[in-house]
Amino acid sequence: MQCLGRTRTLQRCRRQARFVVCRQHRFQPLGLALSVLTVLGLIAGLYQDAWKPWFCGGTATLKGVVLANELGGPPVADVQVSTADNASSTSTDEQGRFSLEFPGRVGGEMVQLIVSKSGYVVVNEAQLRWPLPKDADTEPLVLLLCREEAREEMARRFYRLKSFEAIETVYRDRLRALDEDQETTRAQLTQLRRERDEARAAAEKVAEELARIEPGRISELRQEAMRLFLGGKVADAVALLDTEILRKSAEEAKRRKATAEKELADVIEMFLLRARLLTTQFRFDESRAAYEAAISVAPEDFRVLHAYALFNHKLNRRPEALPIYRHCEELARERGDRRGLAMTLTNLGNLQLEQHCLREASQAYGEALAIYRQLATENPDVYLSLVAGVLTNLGILYNKQNQREEARQAYDEALTKQRQLAERRPEIYLPDVALTLNNLGVLCRNANRLDEALQKYEEALAIRRGLAQVNPQMYQPDVAVTLGNLGLLYHKQSRIEEALQAYQEALTIYRGLTKTNPETHRPNLAWILHNLGNLYRDQKRWDEARQACEEALRIRYELTKVDPEVYWSEVGTTVVDLMMVNYHQKHEEDFEGQPLR
Repeated sequence: MQCLGRTRTLQRCRRQARFVVCRQHRFQPLGLALSVLTVLGLIAGLYQDAWKPWFCGGTATLKGVVLANELGGPPVADVQVSTADNASSTSTDEQGRFSLEFPGRVGGEMVQLIVSKSGYVVVNEAQLRWPLPKDADTEPLVLLLCREEAREEMARRFYRLKSFEAIETVYRDRLRALDEDQETTRAQLTQLRRERDEARAAAEKVAEELARIEPGRISELRQEAMRLFLGGKVADAVALLDTEILRKSAEEAKRRKATAEKELADVIEMFLLRARLLTTQFRFDESRAAYEAAISVAPEDFRVLHAYALFNHKLNRRPEALPIYRHCEELARERGDRRGLAMTLTNLGNLQLEQHCLREASQAYGEALAIYRQLATENPDVYLSLVAGVLTNLGILYNKQNQREEARQAYDEALTKQRQLAERRPEIYLPDVALTLNNLGVLCRNANRLDEALQKYEEALAIRRGLAQVNPQMYQPDVAVTLGNLGLLYHKQSRIEEALQAYQEALTIYRGLTKTNPETHRPNLAWILHNLGNLYRDQKRWDEARQACEEALRIRYELTKVDPEVYWSEVGTTVVDLMMVNYHQKHEEDFEGQPLR
């Protein structure tokens, strides 16, 4: 065939070629390919710089809102929001809203935000690096601001809520799959609920650990994993923190002696983050492997060992948790780590309380309390709340031992310290004050000290109503619990109208909560209905009593499909009360039908 090459005068070569070109022009196709690639590169550059904004509507937009302290909190105005490259800047309005525009950029591209307001810090810092949404109106970014001294507590609440959301997503997906499976057994449903409860218990401690991470001191990889987790993409976050990649990073860090300590600490934290995220997905065996991988990298690291002990503890693997706690205790004593020792003893006391080893639990709590008291004299801002926490645990312990006076004294001292803390930081400690008041109310009611119980409940209710006005999503369930307790107390005092009002308000709240989160709130809805049925029965309002008890029975019967061990006994109690309603009504009707003598 004739050569397809060109001469210097751009005329076609007349030589014969075995393939496309002759030997003399063999490099011309390569030059042509390079020329084409160069032209394509120029076109791509023009698209990026000039044409893409036109094709993509001109400008990408990021909209969001800044809230105070926690999700559901009040909006924060006059917050400066900008980007790290100063491409866009604005401030929040009275509703805490902001809008940033990015000319020439499209959805999916990452931006780094800077949020500033004097005296405030960002709670969910990992979300400052965020992808531009494709639809700014349907995907607003929520940022949380709080006072610097409240950051750790608000971060704990935020990570707790996000962990619970991830857990509930997995739970509902698996429950749906089991419902569709015709061969599903009650044992499988019970196991799923148990895994959900274990994951939630572990998430409580996970939130505490995540909240302690100092802002600005995490690697890009860990920050990206946190961003994915907070965005609901837990599986992607876990995949990013691949075990083999983390192992190699740890080995490389050990080889680089100059920066080994800092890099190794970051790798360990990423192992722990991977383990915590896996827990929210009910992938407990993989989570355990991640903890053990972290221990293999740092076998004597107190933080790693303590986190692994908590993991086993919250999954009710108490025989495995106990020796790890003991080892943590030894390490803390050897190193003179008073805070670590007190923290370990507190958790050890919790474990022993669960195992009904009350004397051992009392000793552990007692030593932890002594250490925290000493630390609180040196730094009350940090340790006074921990003193109150151990006192609350002691109150629970004493109550189990029927030492009600000692329990009351422990609760009273805890309450005094919590009030002291709440005076300076009400957004952090008022919920604790309300919880301790509620516990004292229960204690006094059980001891038949009804006037004291009423005083505690009413103060707890007032505090919780105030909190719910600011953040109903977070605190309305607490209002309903206190109303339920007040209803029981009013009924016991024969204050029927007040009991009825308390129950009906609690019922209204729980019906609303059940619409959005039935798995969490249906048991309490049934509790209120059952108590309301008993109240109606005592008033001889038979039809209303029957209606309330029957609804409670339906709910509890449905709950037995999820956890029969817990709810069958409650079904039995409701059935008995329903039979009592029918019996008393029939007895009264028979009596009224007899002639007078």
